[in-house]
Amino acid sequence: MAAFFKKTATRKDKASPVAKDKGRAADQSAATHYFETSRVVEGGLFFIFAALVIILCYLGQEPKGPQLILKQLAPARVVAEFPFSYASEVLGEESKSAVRAQVPPVFQRTFEPYEQFRDLLGSLSSSYAKTQIDFEEQGEEAVLTEFQTIGKALIEEASIEIDFENLIAFITETPPRERSSLSNDALGVLETLYEDGVYSNRKSDGSLPEVTLIQLLDEEGRNNLPNARSYDDALVALRVRVNALSRGDETARQVFEVFRAGLEVNLVYSQSATNIAIQRALSEIELPKLEFKDGDTLIEPGAFITELDLERIAAYRAAELALGSDSMLLDPLFLERMIMTAILLAAVYIYIKQGLRDIYKRNRAIAITAVAILINLLIIRLVIEVGEIASLNNRPLLSMLPFMAPYALAPILVAVLVGAAPAVLCALIISVCFGITQSNSIELLLIAFLSGVSGSYFSVNIRQRSKLVRAGVFAGITAALAGAAIGLLNGYSFALVGQQAIIALLIGVLTGIAAIGLLPVLEHLFKVTTEITLLELTDFNHPLLRRMQMEAPGTYHHSLMVANLSENAAAAIGASPLLCRVCSFFHDI
Repeated sequence: MAAFFKKTATRKDKASPVAKDKGRAADQSAATHYFETSRVVEGGLFFIFAALVIILCYLGQEPKGPQLILKQLAPARVVAEFPFSYASEVLGEESKSAVRAQVPPVFQRTFEPYEQFRDLLGSLSSSYAKTQIDFEEQGEEAVLTEFQTIGKALIEEASIEIDFENLIAFITETPPRERSSLSNDALGVLETLYEDGVYSNRKSDGSLPEVTLIQLLDEEGRNNLPNARSYDDALVALRVRVNALSRGDETARQVFEVFRAGLEVNLVYSQSATNIAIQRALSEIELPKLEFKDGDTLIEPGAFITELDLERIAAYRAAELALGSDSMLLDPLFLERMIMTAILLAAVYIYIKQGLRDIYKRNRAIAITAVAILINLLIIRLVIEVGEIASLNNRPLLSMLPFMAPYALAPILVAVLVGAAPAVLCALIISVCFGITQSNSIELLLIAFLSGVSGSYFSVNIRQRSKLVRAGVFAGITAALAGAAIGLLNGYSFALVGQQAIIALLIGVLTGIAAIGLLPVLEHLFKVTTEITLLELTDFNHPLLRRMQMEAPGTYHHSLMVANLSENAAAAIGASPLLCRVCSFFHDI
């Protein structure tokens, strides 16, 4: 059955695949020709390009105002266009700092030194009584000798520096009943002093005073220690009361020398209680409210920018944003920038129609330029947005942001892929859009434009990919020099200008590296062969040329001769010598 239904192929049928291939090629050629020459396609591409430029650059962007850098001179006067008010965190922080300095340290009472001294006296009294029992038969000297050994061990263990000689004298020269009464009364005096509170009034080196004003709290955290004394005053009070208790000056001296060892500072600094007191004082502070009327000057020109100035401008921008429209498309700032950019792009379109009509495959050139610009603007928008978020916690970064934008990337790519004139046009579009996004900054527009033109100038007719890095370096140098000149004219410090110049140089190097990576992508996407690629094809180590040397040396020699002839002929008539040479190499394959 298969043989029955099998149709005999005719000569026309056998040739049909070739005819079909020719038809497809003709269709593709016609489509390509239409794409590259049609005015409808040209207008549509430009309209889409303009819409994407406006969206990428301005949609959702907030007003920034003039560039203000901390501790640098203000470039211009800023005037309020509507009344607004805000609570100042900066002034509030200044008030809080003053309160923190004014709140005295808090000291809390402890009885631990008194209890240790009382226990030591009890141990000494018990040890003396036990020594009397054990050694009384051997005489008073034996008792004192043994007690001296035991007593010194107890004193050393307790780490309390009691004058042991006065203690022995007090024991030996005072009758037991009087000694017991004096000891109990002196302990009572000592306990009273501890209850009143004893604080240190000396520095670590012994000089006066260490504390001029303190808060004194009891164990329950209440401020009820009105009779607290400094350590020196407590010693005086102890001596006065011991004198009143003793029968003679010598006994009073002995008792005082013994009991002064039990008097220590018992009002101890409390970090937690001090923090609580500070927080209590801070909670009572209200942020000062600042009000401004329409027409009030917010920033004076030539004044040094402070934290308060930056806060004031931020509050003004927030109020301005709150007064704006909720719709991003109907936002006055977005509409204003859209109109300005539309006028610029309309002028560019007219220039392209009249001034670049002789560009080969113009629509393709327009598409390449448009894609390069959009990629560049997208990278710039991402850098600025991420940088603004990061600068919330790093204020100095904000002054570096305009120099972190790679505005020379698209001009370098366009100079290689299309030519010098479209590259300069590309630099103009990017610089104007960048200047508009930076609050209509003419200075940043100039820096971006000069950098882009410099990069495109050093990218024309290059034949090595490494030269793209050189173009990026020169673009960075141009941005650094222009930025330094403008910064010094604005009165910026040398340190800030130097930092901005270093950032511009680094971004220039990174721009050249990024161009090396993006160039092959755009070449493949738009089917464009640059002189860099052509030069790579003339390498005699190309696999196809190496194979031709081995398998068809005559053809290889013929191709070399044709290449030399065509290269000289192309140079004579103004054509591309490199293109003719490459085509001649491979024309017989």
